[in-house]
Amino acid sequence: MIGKITFILLILTIATGFIKKRKLHEQLALLTLFSLFLHVLESPSFSLQCYLILAFSILTFLTGLKVSKIKSRVKLHVLFSVILLILVVFHVFSLAFLPKLPATIGTRIITADFSRTTSKYGERGERYVYLEAGHSAQNVYLQVTALNLGSVVVGAFNDQEVQNVLSIPEDHKPIYLIPVGYPV
Repeated sequence: MIGKITFILLILTIATGFIKKRKLHEQLALLTLFSLFLHVLESPSFSLQCYLILAFSILTFLTGLKVSKIKSRVKLHVLFSVILLILVVFHVFSLAFLPKLPATIGTRIITADFSRTTSKYGERGERYVYLEAGHSAQNVYLQVTALNLGSVVVGAFNDQEVQNVLSIPEDHKPIYLIPVGYPV
């Protein structure tokens, strides 16, 4: 909900900037920045895209202040505004396509406690952990296929973010994420 409000405020802020309603533009810009912070606080995950939107929002706001002593302040303000708009539109459209993805029933997460094998096998123990994780993933694939479902192994993820969101203990490290769902 806050995301929609933030988007509307951003559009209104840009519109008032073009029609040169300075006081209203400044007030809307402040409201937009505030609602963006609220949107970030309520979001369960915070991606690089969100960091960029937040950074360019702050830069756009700061270069828009009349007291700013930056040379070419107006040009920078317009440039940051355009970049911010592009980032926000990309963010909104990338979210719009998410519901069209195949339905995911659940996600299997394979984690590892490396200390259990490295205490017995030394450094070589890490290799054994990855081999066993691969075997487990293969068994998930076989069972998913037998149920006429689809799956894919995801290895590109932020380890710490996955641990935080899923409350995985610190001594366990996520190795695989395997979303399971209906194939397209």
